[in-house]
Amino acid sequence: MLSDPVTLYKLMALYLLKHVSYPLTEDRLSDFFLSGNYTDYFRLKEILSQLADSGMIRQTKAATATHYSITPEGEEAFGYFGKRLPQEITDEMDKFLQENRVAIRDEVSISADYFPAADAGTGAVSGQDFTVNCEINEGRSRLLTLSFTVPDEEQAKYMCSKWRERSQEIYAYLIRRLMGN
Repeated sequence: MLSDPVTLYKLMALYLLKHVSYPLTEDRLSDFFLSGNYTDYFRLKEILSQLADSGMIRQTKAATATHYSITPEGEEAFGYFGKRLPQEITDEMDKFLQENRVAIRDEVSISADYFPAADAGTGAVSGQDFTVNCEINEGRSRLLTLSFTVPDEEQAKYMCSKWRERSQEIYAYLIRRLMGN
C-alpha cells in the first residue's frame, strides 16, 4: 500500500487514463475521485496539474471541457509504479470505467468548441466573430469536422450546445447528400 496519498492519486489518474482509448474529461475524472471520497476537487486539480507539468499526461482545453490523456512518459512511469496500486482500488476503477464506458465514449466522440475568429487577410483576431468547430470521432479516427464563423459569442455557445443532440442527424444528412441520395 502506498503511504503517500499524492502518489496514490497520481497513479490512480494514470491508471484511469491508461485504461481508455480516448481522453477523459476533467468532469469524468472528478466523478470518480469525488464520488469515491478519495480526495477533494482542489487536490485533484493540483494532481492533474502536476502530472501535466511533468509530461505524464496531456491536457487539452476547450470552451466546454478540459480533456486529459496519458503520454508515453506517463505510460512508462505507470509501468514502473502501477503495481503499487491496491487491488481493491483498481477493481473500483475498472468498475467505474465499465459502468461509464458509453458516457465516456460519447463525451469525446462528439465535441464542439468555439474561439474568436481570425481575419482571413491578416490572421489577426477580429474580436467580433467566433469560429465554431464541431467534430464527430470514432475511437482515434475523425469522421467529420465542421468549422464555421458566427457573428457573436452567444450564437457560438448555442451552436456548441446543440451539436451534441443534432450531430448524428447532421452527419447522416451530409452523407446522404454527398452520396446523391
